[in-house]
Amino acid sequence: MKISMNGVRLRHRAYSILFSACSLFGLILLPSWACAADHVLVLTISDYSHVKPLPGVRHDRENALELARLLGYDTRQARSLSNAELAGDGILRAVTALTGQVREGDRLFLYYSGHGASFPVVGGCAEALVPQDAGSALGVPGLVRTSDLIKALDGVRDKLSDAFVFFDACHAGGLRDLVASSGTSARSGLQQVGTPGLTGKSVPIRGGEHCLNVANRSSFKAFAPAGDSSARGMGLSLSRNFTFVAAAREDEEALDLENQGGLATTALLQCARDGVSNISGTGIVNVDELRRCAQQRINSLVPTITSAHRPHNVEVYSNVHKALANVRISAAPGSSSVSEAERVERVFEQVASNSNPNLGASAWFSRQRVALGQPVELHYSVRNPGFLSVLYVGSDRKDIQALLSNHPVRPSSTTLLGPTTITEPAGDNRFLVLYTREPVNWTAVLNDAKAGHKVALSAAISQSIACAAEGQRNATPFTLGSGPCGALRNATAFVPSKDVTPTNHSPFVGYGAWLLTVRGE
Repeated sequence: MKISMNGVRLRHRAYSILFSACSLFGLILLPSWACAADHVLVLTISDYSHVKPLPGVRHDRENALELARLLGYDTRQARSLSNAELAGDGILRAVTALTGQVREGDRLFLYYSGHGASFPVVGGCAEALVPQDAGSALGVPGLVRTSDLIKALDGVRDKLSDAFVFFDACHAGGLRDLVASSGTSARSGLQQVGTPGLTGKSVPIRGGEHCLNVANRSSFKAFAPAGDSSARGMGLSLSRNFTFVAAAREDEEALDLENQGGLATTALLQCARDGVSNISGTGIVNVDELRRCAQQRINSLVPTITSAHRPHNVEVYSNVHKALANVRISAAPGSSSVSEAERVERVFEQVASNSNPNLGASAWFSRQRVALGQPVELHYSVRNPGFLSVLYVGSDRKDIQALLSNHPVRPSSTTLLGPTTITEPAGDNRFLVLYTREPVNWTAVLNDAKAGHKVALSAAISQSIACAAEGQRNATPFTLGSGPCGALRNATAFVPSKDVTPTNHSPFVGYGAWLLTVRGE
């Protein structure tokens, strides 16, 4: 690959530290907004007044808190509500209260375990959660519509840098026959599953027991940036700072294990404990890989309970590339088959998908397709001061280079890099543009002693890039636990240097990232 740059805008600054936003240095010098908080809200209902109880849900509070910790959320200030506290509009009030609690850059872990339901509306069906005091002959007024929950979350979505929402409840009841004892006709959570200790997590609504044509699939689309089409299952399309996990598809019923908890919850938790195969080869597990692991556990367990029905399917909507840097990587035979070119491409995608979309920043090239030998310019716009870096992988996919390293920027819109001339060979040239609050030691991250030179692609380099981004994304102190990035904490890129120059900290959490392509033809 060849790339030619004209002008003096190409800079490489040698910094030897990657600060965490709330490091000791940050706690001394930064105002309170820089140290963002984690909000962990756990809602569980096991003892229903009028419908069949879910005995396993009594375990799900601790299960959810442990899962949150394993995924890297701070649970010390977690709020847990259960049973009678979630009667009436208790579920909706708890979620709505987040509006007055969440500050700019905060993170959210929201969990619900209990019954779900579906009811008829014009054009199909809508979904709901079932409050603790719902009547046995359920009518629509007593339910908590998911569309109302979405409106409540809409009040905080533009503040959050990261949100993980997990509903361990059914979507409609495709597996509702599982809850019928042999020889009976019961088809909902109102009856115990034929196998002792197993309960379905749905209840029938008057006139709506077979209501499977979900009409409120667009409820979550308010979170979607223009053109986002990453949704699966219910058609959800959230912005990249939101990840929504559902225990079952809209035509399936989630199951509850009396002595363990929700089947989906326990499966995800066990995978987070034991480690997950990094099929993508990025060096950091993503949420879809966690889902795959949990699904394998569900698939292996359900046949031991019944041979008549298939397992329910855990669904992940929106940001399936969400990085889970705290989760340990288990042996992954498939990773060895990933080429270095494909690996770095996936890392670039993961870094971009885990950036904070609420920073009011953007970067773009003047043109996306150019003839070989023609110039392009990279432009940017930011709302707060920070640093811009550009990593480049050419069309030959052999090596990587830091074209720009820690270029100081202030609120403006200007030409950053260019004119840049793309030369041979023809093909897609990939640029990862990073906007960070703190400088990144790219010399250490890329193992580039000479700084700014081309470095051969490798698994170690790709993982180092992913971990460097995670260090910038975490608003809390950079303690990535037993995950793969924990071993890099002693690397030069993550250790304070005695001669480090204090930087002008910016009022934002996380980082901005854009994966751009210029095709040379």
